[in-house]
Amino acid sequence: MRDGIVKRFKAAVKQYRHHPALLIWSIGNEINGVWNGFLQQLSNSEVDPCGWDDTYDDLGGCWTHAGIKPWFHTQCYNTSFCVYKRLYEFLNDCAVAAHEVADVIVVSTFADVDALYDKVERVGAYAPDLDAWSAQVYRGASFGDFFTGISNSTGKPLLLTEYGVDAYHDVCGKDRDDKSPCFNTLDDDSGSFIDEAAQAEYGANLTKEIQAHRSDGPECAHVAVGDTKCACAGGFIMSWVDEFWKGAKVQAGCKPAYPDPDFSTSTCDDKAHVTCGNWDTSDHDLCGYFLDAAPDSYVNEEWFGILAPTQCADGIDSLYPPKSSGRCTASGPRKVRRRRSGRLWISSRPATRLSSRPAPTSADRARSPLGSRPRSSCWAADTTRGTRGTRAPPRR
Repeated sequence: MRDGIVKRFKAAVKQYRHHPALLIWSIGNEINGVWNGFLQQLSNSEVDPCGWDDTYDDLGGCWTHAGIKPWFHTQCYNTSFCVYKRLYEFLNDCAVAAHEVADVIVVSTFADVDALYDKVERVGAYAPDLDAWSAQVYRGASFGDFFTGISNSTGKPLLLTEYGVDAYHDVCGKDRDDKSPCFNTLDDDSGSFIDEAAQAEYGANLTKEIQAHRSDGPECAHVAVGDTKCACAGGFIMSWVDEFWKGAKVQAGCKPAYPDPDFSTSTCDDKAHVTCGNWDTSDHDLCGYFLDAAPDSYVNEEWFGILAPTQCADGIDSLYPPKSSGRCTASGPRKVRRRRSGRLWISSRPATRLSSRPAPTSADRARSPLGSRPRSSCWAADTTRGTRGTRAPPRR
C-alpha cells in the first residue's frame, strides 16, 4: 500500500508539473492529527507495532495535549519516535519520488498539535527531502512563540499553510463551563452576529507577524537553527471563500441533528449546534466547536472566507463583494525557489514562478477571473466571511 501511494503521488506530480495554478505539492493535510488516523495506522503495524497510545497525555496517553513534550526515554518518548520516524520516512519517499520527475516544492502540512517542535527536532532528520516544514496555526490574535519554537528546532524553511479566524461572533462560546448544545441560528436575536471587523483585525495582526519574520531579506541568506527573525517563507490565510459544505462533517455535532424526529440533546457533543452536522450545502450554518483562542471562543467552520458565495449565481466566481474598503496586507508573490539539493532559497530577483514552470502569458491572465491582479500569499480585509478553524480533537 505504501509503495502504491508513493507511485500515485509521483504520477500526479509528473502529470500536472507544469500546471500554472500549482505552486506547492503537499502530501496529506494535517497528517499528524489523530483525527485523521495516520499516526494510529503507523503505530499499529501487525509486523512491528510501536505501542503508541493516541489518547491525550493529560488522560494518561501519549498524544501531547497539555503542551509538555514527553520526558527523555519514557514510553511516550520512545513510542512517539517510532511513529514519527515511520511518518517522516514515508513523507521523504514521496518527496524523493516527486523530485525525480519535476523541479517542484514538496511539503506536508502539519497541525500545530502534539508538541510539533519536539517531533521536528527529534525526528525531522528522517525527512531531508521535504523542501520546507509547513503548519496550520490557529492561536488567536498572535502566533505566540511559534516562530521561536520552530526556528530552535530546525534550519529548514517554514510555510504557514493556514492561519486566521472566522467572521462570525457566536454566543455558543460565551461560557466555557456550560457544555449544553446551542440552539441559536443565523439572524436570530441571540446576540450572535457577523463580525468581519474582528476577522480583519486578527488577520492583519497575524500577517504583520509573518512579515516581521519573513525570510526574503538579504540578512536571511544563510539561515540556521535559532534564526527566529528569518523564520517564515510565507503564509496562506484561511480562506478565500466560505465553505458551506464544512457543516456536514463537524467536530461538535448531534446524532441525529435537529429537526430529525429522533433528535435528543443527550446525543450531542459539548457545545454542538443542534443542526449539525448539516449536509445542506445551500445553508450557511454555524457548525463548529469551542476554542479559547478564537475571538468569541467558538470556531464556526463555514465562516472563514474573506468572501462568500452568492446564492443562485450566474457564474462560478460570483462572490459577495467587500462590504468595506479591504486591502491586501501581505507582500507580493513569495520569492521561493527550490535548488536541486532540495533546499528552499529566497531569490532577491522578482519571481513569479518556479524555475521549471512556464510563466503565465497575457492571454492566460486575461482568461483568469482575477485578471492581471498580482497574487498575494495572504489576504486580510474588512471584507471577511469564511471557512475553518484549528484542529483540537474531542477529548477521549
